[in-house]
Amino acid sequence: MPDKDYWPLIAVAGMLLLVLLFAVYLLRRRGRKLTLPRVAKNIAVEWKQNLVLPDGLDGEIQIDHLMLTCRGLLVLDLKEVEGNIFGGNRMDEWTVIGSDRRYTFRNPQAMIFDKVSAVKRYVPDIPVIGYILFTGQAHFKKGRPEGVITLPELNELYAPVAGTDQVLHAFRPHWERLLMESSAA
Repeated sequence: MPDKDYWPLIAVAGMLLLVLLFAVYLLRRRGRKLTLPRVAKNIAVEWKQNLVLPDGLDGEIQIDHLMLTCRGLLVLDLKEVEGNIFGGNRMDEWTVIGSDRRYTFRNPQAMIFDKVSAVKRYVPDIPVIGYILFTGQAHFKKGRPEGVITLPELNELYAPVAGTDQVLHAFRPHWERLLMESSAA
């Protein structure tokens, strides 16, 4: 049995070990932070960025992110915003109050609707869903408007499920046709 003089040293060594283990845990946790590329790799068979499609009104519309998933095509409009966001379905502008500033931006719901409509023109026979994707530390303190999603929610909602190979095989010709109609921005 150790001498009584060693107990304080053993206690300090034990505390240092606990602190070290906690630091390793925090570093690993930070390393697993969800990013759009990481989520896309998990949920999408293919992912294209910055596509331009005819909008059906003699113009063009840019699709920020388009993914082929087991549930169909996913149109994402990315918003990298940090802070508290105050926005609603009927508001023309949404407000962000961050730690160092306050600003507004145009309600993105109409634009995501237009982007989804442009994609559906070319692939009417498969599901096309659009979301406004908020990354970072975005918080909706007064309720979240329709069509808004976060990275963790997207990752969970579109997580791959077993037995979707036939569905993806059926979606692929539509995906390829859509890509032929598009151009890179």
